[in-house]
Amino acid sequence: MKFQVSLSSLVPFSLAISMVLLLLVGGAQSGPHEEYIDNVVNSFSTMNRSQLLQTWHTDCHRRCNRQLFSHVETACENDPYRIESSGKRSTYLYSDSSSKEGAGSPFLSKDIASVFLRKQSSGSGSMRRLLHRSKRSLIMEECCFSKDCSWEEYAEYCHGHNRMRRERLSDCS
Repeated sequence: MKFQVSLSSLVPFSLAISMVLLLLVGGAQSGPHEEYIDNVVNSFSTMNRSQLLQTWHTDCHRRCNRQLFSHVETACENDPYRIESSGKRSTYLYSDSSSKEGAGSPFLSKDIASVFLRKQSSGSGSMRRLLHRSKRSLIMEECCFSKDCSWEEYAEYCHGHNRMRRERLSDCS
């Protein structure tokens, strides 16, 4: 029995591998985006509550790769709808401990990378989300490929803290 593999059957596989590598390594350089995030954090800290809420729902961005990760991290840290539990420190998925592990690596840690993936649920065969948003598209589909997202939409992907339930109010198209 001779095993034959046609070139056309390898193309989708190699394309998928290329896409994954681009997603993981594509945004590895530091630069203007990090400065932008620092400026955003500084401006969030100087705003009063009504200014922050206005910006939270109207400041829209389309981000991919590591820029997407830093936007979600910033949204989680500055979320005005975060519920602080008394006597207990909030924990975030994107804590400093996970970033120190692979400080020199161009790859995301397993916990961070899982934010961008779907997981097959056992038994039913249906797709389930790794995040709290059960019937929404994944963040890469929503905020990278489809449209710009507000800070509120980025914060919906935080699962390291509780949030007040809100209707999705966004002026992003």
